[in-house]
Amino acid sequence: MPESLNDVFEAALHANATDVTFEYDSSGDLEITYYHGSSGIGVAVRGAVKQRIISELVARAGLETRERGTIRVTQNDRVRVVRVSTRDHFGESAFDLRFRV
Repeated sequence: MPESLNDVFEAALHANATDVTFEYDSSGDLEITYYHGSSGIGVAVRGAVKQRIISELVARAGLETRERGTIRVTQNDRVRVVRVSTRDHFGESAFDLRFRV
């Protein structure tokens, strides 16, 4: 279970994910789904942890005033660029992360 945005990045890189989505489900939990190609696996995050992850994502990608941003993540001396975009998902903000080398 991720406790921070860095945990999300580590899990995504470990799984060789190409995309990650953050969406709120009907119970208000944050659903994080890791995709590799057309397959995906997700986890639900509750409580204060979900707000901490979203706040860090918004700050690091500079999404306070725009809909798209980037975050650089380093793994084993390799820099990956994460392109982050926001979208509406049933009246709530959802986030799409796309991992690139």
